[in-house]
Amino acid sequence: MYIDYLKNDYSNKKEQEREEYIARDKKHLAGLIQERITNDIEHIVDRWYELDDIGYIPENEKFLYLLKEAEQLYGFAYYTGTVSIIGIAAEEYCRYLIRKYNLTDVDKQYDRINKLADNGKLTTQMKSTFHRIRTIRNDCMHYDDNFKNLSDTQLKAYALEMVQLYKSCLSLSVIPLDEN
Repeated sequence: MYIDYLKNDYSNKKEQEREEYIARDKKHLAGLIQERITNDIEHIVDRWYELDDIGYIPENEKFLYLLKEAEQLYGFAYYTGTVSIIGIAAEEYCRYLIRKYNLTDVDKQYDRINKLADNGKLTTQMKSTFHRIRTIRNDCMHYDDNFKNLSDTQLKAYALEMVQLYKSCLSLSVIPLDEN
């Protein structure tokens, strides 16, 4: 069941009164969100600590913003969203690499990954990792029966795997930080 009744309709109220009701409702909603986070804070922190650190990447590209979004989704236990966003981020990163290495882009991620590998821009391991990300993402996005029937534990494992795999692929862009 899904009930979408977050906002009340105050169209029959005068503007001043409507604004006061809306402000009150927003404050109440903020309290509900804070309560949800407070009640789950230990699990949120634990999930964030499960994620690997990768260091510094100096680019200011969409594929990094998508990684941040996926990490936040994972932290808040939105695993299907994590899988979806990592799939998009990996595709965006491959497009970035195609541009970086002045290769002609292709329509499909499968072909893009192979093109990067065939041109020596991905190791065999990275090629395999990108294909693994692509396969899981496709199962998720097409919401096939296998994906639909995953338990929350299995879905969480896929989401974590996706983040970790993607971060391992970003090694081409990581700049080591001085440990001092």
